Amino acid sequence: MRPLETPTAPGENHRELLKNVGVFSSYSKQLEQGSKLLREVAPLQELVELQKPPRSLARITEEKLRLMAADYESGMSAYELADKYGHHRDTIMKYLAKAGIRSRVAVPSDEEIFKWKELQAEGLGFKTIARRVGRNHKTIRKYLSP
Repeated sequence: MRPLETPTAPGENHRELLKNVGVFSSYSKQLEQGSKLLREVAPLQELVELQKPPRSLARITEEKLRLMAADYESGMSAYELADKYGHHRDTIMKYLAKAGIRSRVAVPSDEEIFKWKELQAEGLGFKTIARRVGRNHKTIRKYLSP
């Protein structure tokens, strides 16, 4: 068996690899599929370079905060604000909270919590309850744990 040469393009040298592994090898089809995938993925490597630029390190000014607050109150999400203004969504929400703007996170009602307690009494776990009612299991645990 001779050593493999380094292929110049992904998947280019797959036939040489198959010769070294053996045509009757149980892995020959997987190797062919893998080399085909590598040839298909090669053009996609350019997309990696097109990723979003890093978030802004600039401070949030009063004027920017007023614009963010107006956008948030008009219905934009924290994710949309983060994309628009170039800051992390947690940073934006922290500044909005300092400015006295309440988050739109849905706080469960007393009726919801009562329903969750009934489901827990039936023997269901946090994750099962969460799937049934469309909430995160950590939210369920927060309200049902002693």
